Amino acid sequence: MELITTNRFFYLKGKLTSLTFVDLFRCHFVTEMHKKIDQRLREARNDKIWLNSDDVALAFKPLKMGLRLALLRDNWDDFNGAYDRILGTCDKIFKIEVSKEERERDLDNFRQLRETCLKHDLIKDTVVILNDEIKKGKRILVEDCSSSTMDVDTGIYPYVDSFHTTTGAVCTGLGVPEEAIETTIGVFSAITVLDRAFLSKVKGDFPT
Repeated sequence: MELITTNRFFYLKGKLTSLTFVDLFRCHFVTEMHKKIDQRLREARNDKIWLNSDDVALAFKPLKMGLRLALLRDNWDDFNGAYDRILGTCDKIFKIEVSKEERERDLDNFRQLRETCLKHDLIKDTVVILNDEIKKGKRILVEDCSSSTMDVDTGIYPYVDSFHTTTGAVCTGLGVPEEAIETTIGVFSAITVLDRAFLSKVKGDFPT
């Protein structure tokens, strides 16, 4: 909730505003259970591979165990039930313990987020919005925050993000057709800054 209110929204004349919050269907939440699973995996693996609770949440997508933003638009009891069902599954598989206080803190944050989103109509389906704008002849600038070396398939696996960072991800990630991409601009850095411990685990030659 803190991350969202500080980084995603803008306060103008005392009113909470945002052009679009996030895609209605695909935003996955990170909860206390994800953080504990991340910690358990780090302890079990005993390595320095880049792994965090965001990666755990994204890994839940193909397992059909994700908590999506879309659930907040449904009945609150349904969201509560989905949370407890996933928590129970995680407890059986990963043997994690989420205390009653941690569970209540999670749900209280989600309850506040739900009230804010519904009050200000912040949850939008960006697939529909973007395709409508494309049909109107509007041009859309899409910027990636990671380099191609961080792509989960074509990057320096396993030292990568948990998603695709190359141009093709524009179509799959935003739900726009391939013909909508007019121009691709690649930015190449002459310097790659990486931790020495990271480099020691990468097999083979690595450009420096």
